[in-house]
Amino acid sequence: MILDRIKTMQFAKIDDINELRKALEILVDAVEVLSQRNDEQAKRVQEQADELAKLKGGNARPVFKNKKKASKNISSGGKEKGLGSVNKIEQKPFREVPIDRSERVPLSKVGLPADIQFKGYETYTQQELVMRTDNVQYLLEVYYSPSEQKTYKAALPACAGKGHFGSGIKSFINVLYHYGNVTTKTMEGLLKGIGLQISAGSINNILRAEHDWAVEEQSSILQAGLSVNKTLQMDCTGNVQKGKNKTTHILTGPLFSVFYTLASKSRIACLNALQGNPKDGLKLMWHKDMEASFREAKVSKVDSKKVMELLTSHGATVLSMDELDALLKDRAPDIFNKNRIGTILKEVMALCYYDYQQDFPRLERLVSDDAPEYGKIATHHALCWVHDARYFNKLSPVLDYSQQIKEDFMGSYWAFYQRLLDYKSLTAKQQKKQKPFIIKAFDALFQPATKYGALDMCIERTRANKQKLLMVLDFPFLPLHNNDSELGARKVVRKRDISLHTWTDWGTELRDAFLTITETARKIGVPIYKYIHDRISGNYKQTSLADRIRLTPI
Repeated sequence: MILDRIKTMQFAKIDDINELRKALEILVDAVEVLSQRNDEQAKRVQEQADELAKLKGGNARPVFKNKKKASKNISSGGKEKGLGSVNKIEQKPFREVPIDRSERVPLSKVGLPADIQFKGYETYTQQELVMRTDNVQYLLEVYYSPSEQKTYKAALPACAGKGHFGSGIKSFINVLYHYGNVTTKTMEGLLKGIGLQISAGSINNILRAEHDWAVEEQSSILQAGLSVNKTLQMDCTGNVQKGKNKTTHILTGPLFSVFYTLASKSRIACLNALQGNPKDGLKLMWHKDMEASFREAKVSKVDSKKVMELLTSHGATVLSMDELDALLKDRAPDIFNKNRIGTILKEVMALCYYDYQQDFPRLERLVSDDAPEYGKIATHHALCWVHDARYFNKLSPVLDYSQQIKEDFMGSYWAFYQRLLDYKSLTAKQQKKQKPFIIKAFDALFQPATKYGALDMCIERTRANKQKLLMVLDFPFLPLHNNDSELGARKVVRKRDISLHTWTDWGTELRDAFLTITETARKIGVPIYKYIHDRISGNYKQTSLADRIRLTPI
């Protein structure tokens, strides 16, 4: 587009300073566009060269990151990164250490004055962890009845649990693997070093044994989290299962984090995650006025009418996706073969069922990035400001003129962000007074008239998202960023870096369930080892995480 503007320029008619300025602005934009395009092409060529080198048995070119000085971008907390940092360790309040035993230490009186008087004790606390085996050999009484020709044997006590490994070992293994990210091979060496006789196969069996209760608890955590706070942050990150690409969805609130790995990051997958990844699959629903919804979603009038006739003849208002596919394939193959139309139909009907179902409270407020799959899910959809800023940060102008324009704008951008942060801490009366001024400030700042074309395009994108970015004006308790769910995504990436991928749906479910349990326990301050031990031992004396969420004030 910019090159077309240059082609049509009439240089001979430039006879005043204003026309010359406009021509220079076009040429400056052209330099920036061509420079960016050249960088992208150079990167693509290098990637292809690296791939070719690998195919020939060689290595790709190593990448060395430049040590750049930290930029003065404002973080999600509103402070400039690298400025005014505090030592977080020094700021933490002292927590009293629970005492397991006391040991009296006498004072040696050799060389001390004869008139010394006892004044009590001064305490000194030392923490220790005892790592040793506690192998128990149970002597089970055995009796034989000659008359019945039958042997009677005593049963193991309830505290012994099942199997040749106690609940303490099982809990320790699960905490090391799911919370500490220790691999089974490394764990085998560690446990053998302590004195246990255990193999990697036994460790895997111990891990697999906790699937059912963990998955059930994962679902209950999501239900509880949505019931006490119908505001959610969502994000997703790539994952792999047996070599196939998957997407892990992260759903977070102040008191919980829930993880579900599904086939894609589509809106259908998001709805699946919001309903606890139901075992029998996502349900679809329709009603007599659904045709208008199909039309609004860009399904043709003819196709919408035909689908409604099929659904009416089918009768059932709730059906599975497989049932819808079978119905379309059998009676409307022309629509079935249109993949895009099929996806739209499922999304509309899945949203309808989501509004209807009662198992998982419907989401009222959602904070996310501007990916299209997050649209229409919640009543109110707020966008992450930090994510919006990334579009601007990706700009790399080469001319000093453009660099200065970007720097000046970003200073104003983060000043406006700080203003929104300050708004959140105002009283309701002050917020009502400030709201119209903040809206005017947004309109004034995000005007695509900076004379730097690429920056103006980013400004137009932000301006188009005005309502979602300013959602905090109506709901001051909303975060301005999506950091909570992005931090959850880092947990997934860390797990992926260590374990690479899972092999089965069952294994993926187990990993996601324990990620949910460990991260939720961390958020609400529950000691993770004690909690997992309580569940694995079958005691169930500790309050469940779901109930703790319901009882914890936000």
